[in-house]
Parts: sequence; C-alpha cells; structure tokens
Amino acid sequence: MKKVGKYWIDRRNNKWDVFWFNEAEATERSQNCKNCEYCHNCENCENCNSCESCISCKNCEGCVNCNNCTNCENEFDLYGWKK
Repeated sequence: MKKVGKYWIDRRNNKWDVFWFNEAEATERSQNCKNCEYCHNCENCENCNSCESCISCKNCEGCVNCNNCTNCENEFDLYGWKK
C-alpha cells in the first residue's frame, strides 16, 4: 500500500481516499477485494474492474454505489443518473 496524493493505492491499482480511510483500513479493504483492479473505495468485492464505492459485488465492471450485485455494468454516477 502506498500513499499517492489523496489516495492509498494497492498493487492492483485499487484506491481509497485518505480523507475517509487510514492506511490500516485501506489495507484491510485491499485484502478483502479479491482479483479486483482499478476500483475506488470498494470493499469485499471479487473479480471487479473500474468500480466505485461498491460493497460485496462479483464480476462487475464500471459499477458505482452497488451492493451485493453480480455481473453488473450498472454505470450510474453518485447521484443515481445513468452515465
């Protein structure tokens, strides 16, 4: 885990905001995300790519604010608008 600017970034280029997470929290979330890459502020996800603020998702790409979804491409912004 390394701090770059305002993010904690892991070896798979997942990142967590330093304003919301300390290094230990970011490290724990990194360890709980299995085979994810380029995700932002996610936790307990598996095989996801380029998702943001998701929890317990699997096989998703580009999701935002999802919870317990699978094979999702739910590309909504933080306000719920379709991208």
